[in-house]
Amino acid sequence: MAINFRIIRQKEKDKLHLRLQGDFDGSSALELVNALKDAPDSADAIYIHTQDIASMLPFGREVFINTYPDYKRVCGKMVFTGDWGSHIAPKNKKKALH
Repeated sequence: MAINFRIIRQKEKDKLHLRLQGDFDGSSALELVNALKDAPDSADAIYIHTQDIASMLPFGREVFINTYPDYKRVCGKMVFTGDWGSHIAPKNKKKALH
């Protein structure tokens, strides 16, 4: 369990920003899944910022891919940013360049 992992949540109008910080492992992936499940229905986009991830364990990605919420209200709204975004994002999800 990555004890230095946290998610900073910030809501801006109809956008939700989730800033991931620390080491991304299996328990971190479950925290991200829970944050996505708790995302307000009113959010038009959910930005998952990965630039502050210190390290990524392959198991963390596998846990996220296998357990992220398969709700239509969330899946189409996820946008991944930062270098680690392409490592975490399911293959068919958007990745922003900033």
